[in-house]
Order: sequence, then C-alpha cells, then structure tokens
Amino acid sequence: MIRKIAALPKRLKFLLLVVSVVFLLALTVIAIHLLGNKEPTDQPSDPKRDVIGASTLSPNSPISERRADQTKLNEGITSIKSSIKAEKFVLKILYYRASIPYWDQQRAFASFRENVSSFDYLTLFWYTLRADGSIRKYIYAVEDKTIIDFAHKNGVKVFGLIANLPDEDEGGSWDSDRVAKVIGSSSARASHINNIVNLAEKMNFDGISIDYEELETSQKNNFTIFIRDLASALHKKGKLLGLAIHPKTSEGKPSEDNGSAAQDLLALSLAADQLYFMAYGEHWDDSDAGPIAGVPWVSRVINYALSIGVPRKKIFMGVPLYGLDWPKNGAGYGTANGLTYSEVASLLKTYNPKVSIDTIEGAAHFTYKSGGKTHEVWFENYQSIQPKLSFAKSLGISATFWRLGGEDPRIWPTLSSFR
Repeated sequence: MIRKIAALPKRLKFLLLVVSVVFLLALTVIAIHLLGNKEPTDQPSDPKRDVIGASTLSPNSPISERRADQTKLNEGITSIKSSIKAEKFVLKILYYRASIPYWDQQRAFASFRENVSSFDYLTLFWYTLRADGSIRKYIYAVEDKTIIDFAHKNGVKVFGLIANLPDEDEGGSWDSDRVAKVIGSSSARASHINNIVNLAEKMNFDGISIDYEELETSQKNNFTIFIRDLASALHKKGKLLGLAIHPKTSEGKPSEDNGSAAQDLLALSLAADQLYFMAYGEHWDDSDAGPIAGVPWVSRVINYALSIGVPRKKIFMGVPLYGLDWPKNGAGYGTANGLTYSEVASLLKTYNPKVSIDTIEGAAHFTYKSGGKTHEVWFENYQSIQPKLSFAKSLGISATFWRLGGEDPRIWPTLSSFR
C-alpha cells in the first residue's frame, strides 16, 4: 500500500495530504463540541419537591452513591446481585429531617414551627406495634393534624413513625417478639403492610418510618422481605418508606451486637427510600462515660455503609441533641441520666464547671460534684454538632436530628451554612 501511494503523482499526493489534515481537524472540532456541551449530572434537586424522604429514632427515650442496579429477594432467603457505579455528589448537606416525640410534643412543635425553613422532612413519633400485632397510637400521643397541615403548608414532607417500643401499660423495652409475629409469614406480613398503608392514607402522611429495633439475627431474612414488600405497597400509593438503621462499622463485630445483625444493610437500602442511621450511642446509659457520637466513630459507621454500596442519597446521618450524666462509681461509672440541653444548662448554672470542647471528637463535656459524688457529663451543643455537620457536608449526605424540644437553640442559625 505504501509503495502504491509513493507512485502517485505529486499533485494527487498533496491533495490526499490536505484531505487527511481536514478530516483530522473536523474530528477534533466535533470532540471539543461534544465535551463542551455535556450536561452536568451532579446538580442538586429542589429539596421541597424531591421524592426521597426521611424519619427518626430513639435513644434517651423517657419510656425506657454507589448504586445497585439489580436486586433479587426470594422468600426465605435474600440474594443480592449488584453492579456498583461511582456516583457524583455535591459538597453540601442534601436534606435536614426533624423528629417530634409525643412525650414532648408541644415544646418540640414550637421548635419546629420557629425553624421550619430549615427542614425538608418531619417525623412524628406517635405509633407503637402492640403485642397483639396491631398498630395503635401511644396512650399519651395526640394525633394533632394541625402539625401535619402546617408542615405541608411550608413544603415539609411528614412521616408517621411506628416503633416496637411497648407503651406504658405494657412495660418493657424494644420487643423483637411482636415484630416476629407480624413478619414471620407471608400472610402476617401482608396483613401488617395493609394496616400500615391504611394508616398512611388516613393521616395524610407522605411516608412511614419503621423503627423496629433490637431484632434477633434470625429475623434478618423475614425483615428484609417485609421492608421490600412494604416499600412496594407504599410506593403504589405515592408514599415513601424510611427506616431506622442500627450503627455498625463491619459485620459480625460482638461490640456492635445491637440489632444490626438483623439488618441486611445493602438489601434494605435497595428497597427503602431513606435510611436513618442512629449514629449516636457510641457511649450510652450503661457504658463508661464518653462522647455520645464522636466524629471518628460516626465516620466509620457512614463510610462502612458507603463502602458496601448503600446509595449516598438515601443516607440520613443521625445527629444527637441531648446529653448524658454519668455518676462516678469507684473506678467506674454508674448508669447515666439522660439530659435535655436545658437540663445541661441548669447544671452549668448551678455548679459553674469548666466546659471542654473536644474538636476532634465533636463533643462537649464537663465534671461536677454533687452529694459527695463526681459526675461526668457529655452533651451536644451548637459547637459540638458543627464537626458532625461538616463531615456530612463533605460526603454530600443528609442529616436527621434526635430530637426536637430539648436542643441548644443556638444550633439553628448554623444549619444554613452547611447547605
């Protein structure tokens, strides 16, 4: 071929060279044009109109993206096949979610009403799963529809929360047996799902938040199937599904045996619209004193979820707004007393201790003496939540606050800076 070209007349050789140069220039221009007009894929949607929703969780209770493209959940066994793609995200907190507990509803709603422009989602802690498998409002809960109407008027989507935390007339703590009763068979699941969908429609909720905690590991498959089927049923009615998620940094770690083993995190993330990571409780009532939600620990919880393919846009990182007061008991600690910020402020006023802000952990703490005993208090205020929100912003995920009604009021002016 080269010899044939060499044998061509000079004029034809020159013409062939010109045509080749023009062709290469044309290809270059086309490529530049295509790259310059590529549509951006990481622009945020309007948070007030987006179809992704949110809900809440419950420590300190007074009564005790990568994308997965395929999923196959079979009855009795869960099989996940996923093709993970790197997802683009923006460096901002996507959504804020607030929680109103029925036991402090008046004060919590006042806080929500005053700061409504900060929120995209609201969860109402009103309902319990009874021992007989029925869904009832808590005895002292008030289903105040004016809260729902006010939220909707201000562009905030509302979720009703159902928990397996017994009511005061039943006693006890988080009950896995009553959950087993309603998810243990296909007929039981279908009946339970029908009751949930009816509640969502009756109350004009935009979605339902399931807060079934401390389940047995043996319930894992049935719980996954239940969430999958519930999501499908709610979606058919134009409703969303939010789910409380136990924090974990890996699988099978004994120190994280808190119900997380019953939650197939990736499978649940493929079904539910929003995942509310209870990223608090690093230290709790019966542990030694320490940060409630230290940033290094929170980082491990959220990054583990991302590492296994949980979609970034579905993650709502829990941000605590409460405190814990541990009495010193010899070399150790006694059971801590839960505190609202106003109770923390009262201790500060009474004992005037020196408050330390741990910027690495994102936590505030102090000690004081009362009745001959030393107390150690760890709590959250406007300073301690900033490193947490900064972390959420760095990942482009959402934040959910537990809970309204007892928080440091100085936190609200800081929220907008992370959006």
